[in-house]
Amino acid sequence: MRIIGILAFGLCVLWPLRLAAGLKWTTTEQTVAAPVAQTELRASFAFANRGAMPVTITDIVTSCGCTLAEVEKKTYAPGESGKIEVVLKYQLENAARALWQTVTVTTDAAGDAPQKLHLHVNVPASPHPIVEPKRPERIELTPQFVFWTTHEKPAPKTVQVRVTRDNDLLRPVGAAVDDPSFSVELRAVGASDTRHFELIITPKDMARPRQAFVTITTNAENLPLESPNQPPYRMTVAIK
Repeated sequence: MRIIGILAFGLCVLWPLRLAAGLKWTTTEQTVAAPVAQTELRASFAFANRGAMPVTITDIVTSCGCTLAEVEKKTYAPGESGKIEVVLKYQLENAARALWQTVTVTTDAAGDAPQKLHLHVNVPASPHPIVEPKRPERIELTPQFVFWTTHEKPAPKTVQVRVTRDNDLLRPVGAAVDDPSFSVELRAVGASDTRHFELIITPKDMARPRQAFVTITTNAENLPLESPNQPPYRMTVAIK
C-alpha cells in the first residue's frame, strides 16, 4: 500500500507539470547576417507542443513596425510542431550596423509566461554609397545617438534640441519613438529661450539589446513657405 501511495503522489505531482509543458522552442535567440543589396530578411523560430493539451497562440507582438511575425495557424495539438516566421524590412546605409528585434508570443497554456524571441541582425553597408543632399540643420540634436548597456540602471538621458537660427519660426512640437521599450518627452528649457528644448529618453526594458528611432515633429506645416515634405529630424537610441 505504501508503494502505491508513493506512486499516486508522484503522478499527482508530475501530471500538472506535463499539462503545463506548453510550447517548447528549438531556439529563442538568433544572430543572422542580412543579405547584401537586399532590404528584407526572413527568419523562423521552430516550436513543438510538448504538453498533453492543445495550445493556442493568442497574441504575437513585435518590437518595431518594421518587423512582421506570422504563424501558419494558432492552435497546436499535443506533439504537433510549427514555426513563427519573422520578416524584417530595413534600409541599407553607408555604414554597417546591427539591429535588435524582439517578438513576444503569448499562449493560453496554463502557467506559461509570454515567450520572447530575439533576432539580432547584422546589416552590411550599402554596395552603392548613398549620397544625400546637404541641407542646413535648422534644428540641432546633441548628441545624435544615445545608448545604454544591459548592465546599467534604466536612468533617463537628455538630448539638447536647439533651433539654430535666431529669426527662425520653426519649432519642435513633439517626439515619438518606434519601440515601446523606450519613452520620450520633449520639453522647453525656459520661457526666456524659446529656441532651446530638451528631449528626455528613458528605457523601460534593459533585459536585452535593442535599437529604436526617435522622430522629432515640428510646426512646419503651420508656417508659410515651408515644404510639406520636409525630412523629419531623427536620432537613434539603443541598448547594447
